Amino acid sequence: MGYGRSYDIGVFGSIFGHAVTQNLPVLAVQNQNPNSQTDRVFTLAAGPDEPVFPDVPSNGLLPLPDGIFVRARPTRMRLARLDAYNVTVQHQFTNTVSAELAFVGNNGHGFYANNPDLNVNQPTVVGFGVPGGPSKNERRPYFSKFGWTQDISYFANDGPSFYDALQAKVDKRFASGLQFVGHYTWSKNLSHDSGYANIDPQVNYGPDDFNRKHVFSFSAVYDLPFGKGRRFMANSSRALDLIIGGFQLNTTTNWSSGLPWSASYNECNSDQDVGICRPILVGDFSTSVGHFDPVAGTVPFFTPVPALTNNGDTQGAFQRPGLAEFGSGRNAFTGPSFFNSDLSLFKNFAITERFGAQFRFEAFNVFNHVNLNNPNNCIDCSGSGLITSLAPNATMRQLNFGLKLTF
Repeated sequence: MGYGRSYDIGVFGSIFGHAVTQNLPVLAVQNQNPNSQTDRVFTLAAGPDEPVFPDVPSNGLLPLPDGIFVRARPTRMRLARLDAYNVTVQHQFTNTVSAELAFVGNNGHGFYANNPDLNVNQPTVVGFGVPGGPSKNERRPYFSKFGWTQDISYFANDGPSFYDALQAKVDKRFASGLQFVGHYTWSKNLSHDSGYANIDPQVNYGPDDFNRKHVFSFSAVYDLPFGKGRRFMANSSRALDLIIGGFQLNTTTNWSSGLPWSASYNECNSDQDVGICRPILVGDFSTSVGHFDPVAGTVPFFTPVPALTNNGDTQGAFQRPGLAEFGSGRNAFTGPSFFNSDLSLFKNFAITERFGAQFRFEAFNVFNHVNLNNPNNCIDCSGSGLITSLAPNATMRQLNFGLKLTF
């Protein structure tokens, strides 16, 4: 078992960098926002108002003018931190084969999901859409205090994250020409996204965008037992050994469950203006990879529902939230699984005692398996539920041939 605590100096200017070089007095970035979603900020003919550099007071602390974007830090700096721990049981079955079973976990504070900062002047949805209610700027926390209508990017390294996993491993060390390792992980990684975190962090709490619940990997290297000095045909002639000997087979295979995604709906901008657009899950929602449509170039993944026209409308497994309300949790659904297998075959030649050669054949994604991306996540839009691209970093089959000389 083990435990460790580690710290990080922060990236993207979360401690130094941006907070010094991209703020007043070095840089002034305008950030002007309308009072509502339908108002204009300025006309193209007139352009934005010219920013006015603030007067420097005697104490040297520059006041923040309205409309100037700022990168802020807490008065008390906090280093990004991670506590990691594990409990592992290992057993050796033979001289070359062992197995492990482990609980692995960590928790820490740092980024908000994939963002180093959050907007602490993001407006609340309370009062949105109410006739005669507050404007968007009036719903910002620092508008009533200082009249600020701009966003404030806050680098605090205080985004909590949690990871727990059950891990199993079988390892065979190289002997008799064979080596392999197989590994399975069952895990969950939870994090807070930065959206709305300044008001209610639980609204965007859920599985991390890159969390795959199940991951299995297998790698093997096998020197085939044929040819001179090997298990089979050990007394082969030099000519026969050049044909059947010196082969090595290698493979790496990965199977993983899908990446998480959040559902959205067509009329969400009529219900809120903070960018969190999720319907309420009220029934069973099924997904499955359908057949490829060669004309449209799409693959169906779920069946769309009729339009959610009014607040409270229910179609299929989903219900439209009420005005200024949020739907089901972040990343509540899972996309298509991922499978990839690479295979290579090497042929080693002993030309003389000093010279050798190796012919290499490598096949990446040898089965030419199509790994699909997540679907169009809008449940009642045009193109709902359709997959239109490959998963990140996925490729179709690629073949490489090579020759290496050694001396």
